Amino acid sequence: MRNLLFAMSALCLSCGGDSKEKEGSTAEPPKVDILFVIDTSASMSDKASALLGGVTGFIGKLERDVDYQVAIISPSDHYTDGFTPGPDPGEVGLLMGEPQVLGNGDSNVAVRFQQNVGCWATCWSGYEMESDPTYVADVGSCAFPESGVVSTQYLDCLCTDVEYPDASADWDDNALCGYGEEKPIESVLQSLCRSTEEPPEACSHMESEFDPERDALSNPDWLRFGASLVVVIVTDEGDGSDLYSQGDDDPADYIDAFSQFRGQIKFMAIGPDLTCDESGSCDLRCNSGVASPTGIRRIQNIVEATGGVYWPISEGGSEDDTDCEVADFSSHLDDLVLFIKGL
Repeated sequence: MRNLLFAMSALCLSCGGDSKEKEGSTAEPPKVDILFVIDTSASMSDKASALLGGVTGFIGKLERDVDYQVAIISPSDHYTDGFTPGPDPGEVGLLMGEPQVLGNGDSNVAVRFQQNVGCWATCWSGYEMESDPTYVADVGSCAFPESGVVSTQYLDCLCTDVEYPDASADWDDNALCGYGEEKPIESVLQSLCRSTEEPPEACSHMESEFDPERDALSNPDWLRFGASLVVVIVTDEGDGSDLYSQGDDDPADYIDAFSQFRGQIKFMAIGPDLTCDESGSCDLRCNSGVASPTGIRRIQNIVEATGGVYWPISEGGSEDDTDCEVADFSSHLDDLVLFIKGL
């Protein structure tokens, strides 16, 4: 394993911005670009209601105290089975949603972010979902169900004005679902490569899907000068990114790749509930995504190396995992807001 101290030393990732005064009423609010990497595979469908409910109040809690932008990608670089034969929104680091980048001062930011999560970044199974014929709301003001469980009527309201690459598609289209091998860390790298006019050398590593001539600036209006980047991985899977060798969970190669971009980066994650002791013996609870301990440790280690926070996506779990419950996403996202405000 390469020296994890190297990863820790790269926390600032070529910071070029001036430090901000934290004390006093005249301090500038933190300038933060927030990138959600949301697992769109079918195994996440039982967590979809909790996730969408959790993001409902997220934007409102940021708005007064943070100069923010927020965007979403998926962890998939397998794109041939989506809406089109080429990369679709969310795949291989492409931002997804309408608009792809939301920030302070934009109209209906909270609603648009709910749409980007619920209508673009979620794999729903409509035939298995709750139906609530009593749900009535106007497009643009679709209140989240009081029951906390997403119904087909709620999604019909929320996603009515969403335009997918296929005009006949809706929120229940299988093309929105992920494709098995998840590469959240590699997808973050590709998203950054797509956000700059002159992509650094790290973008063209041997296994990369990135083509500098084709893909440069394909994520416009992202990565602001002087902003910190907070990456939030939401998954019940591990990580299969390309710069790791088999069995390797040291983030040093990716830390090195991210250091070629301007600004500070922090990885956060809501992921599988894995704990390991000093001997390397690991306990994995509620593993609905059939993730491997090595894949999970890749995410946990890059979170640790960049000074972020890792929260479990499920809670409980006896030896046979019969009492597992989906985590409280609202609580995790409240903690995320506090973390961002402290940058």
